[in-house]
Amino acid sequence: MRYAVRCCCTPSKVLGWLHLPAGMRELMVPEACGWSSGLEVPRESPKRHLVKLRVYEGMGGYQELAVYSDDRPLEFWLKLSGFERAPP
Repeated sequence: MRYAVRCCCTPSKVLGWLHLPAGMRELMVPEACGWSSGLEVPRESPKRHLVKLRVYEGMGGYQELAVYSDDRPLEFWLKLSGFERAPP
């Protein structure tokens, strides 16, 4: 499923979206693999980071399950596999 990654300081701000399996509330997500130039092998095993989903409550009673950014900047999310950046 595609979940919004919301800024923890300003939850109405969407940093982007992250594709995660449905039904998970916490998940270890790998960084996108770096590839060696000219070779078809990963440089090293990707690091994994704990990602948590929380309920976002917006105006008028709107609710959605969203990724909690946990004070991580956009640069962090851009490294994760499956992340799509929101338009500026």
